[in-house]
Amino acid sequence: MKKTIGEFTEAAAVRQQADDALCEIADLKGTIAHLAAKCAAEQQKIIDKYTADIVAFETMLESCEKSLLALMKANKAILWGAEATNLKQFAIPHSEIVYLENGELRYEVSTPVSLPKSHEALCEHLISLGVGYVEAVKIKKSLDKDQVNTWPDFKLAIVGLTRKGPKEAFDFTLKGEGK
Repeated sequence: MKKTIGEFTEAAAVRQQADDALCEIADLKGTIAHLAAKCAAEQQKIIDKYTADIVAFETMLESCEKSLLALMKANKAILWGAEATNLKQFAIPHSEIVYLENGELRYEVSTPVSLPKSHEALCEHLISLGVGYVEAVKIKKSLDKDQVNTWPDFKLAIVGLTRKGPKEAFDFTLKGEGK
């Protein structure tokens, strides 16, 4: 089928519109990149201006937190009672809280299990012991969507899946810009 002069003119006009849009998009992206770089430079100036002060306050904060923890440890009998000095009496996890005007102090005793550095052998042993032990082994399962998308329709039907209808996608690439 031959195209008429009107069809060539219409196609050229649509192509010109699309090319003009690409040009405008490229210009806008350039402007955005320029402004983002300018913004980043201004942000860096502000960060540089306050960094030394922030580091000094963070150092003071760390020192203050360590001092509070040392105070709590040194005075645990006063804060949580004489029983807090005898860890052997806590066979199960234990916690207490002292509420103060500006916050709360927590005292916790836990009884963690000593685990080997490599968990593989322990996991295999727990699995071999079965119910009551296997629950401690985490197994992460996930679906490989790309693999399922390659399956033929009959295979999808066996597992109760259906393929969605056709999906259109439009995209563009600016000259000199890769995706």
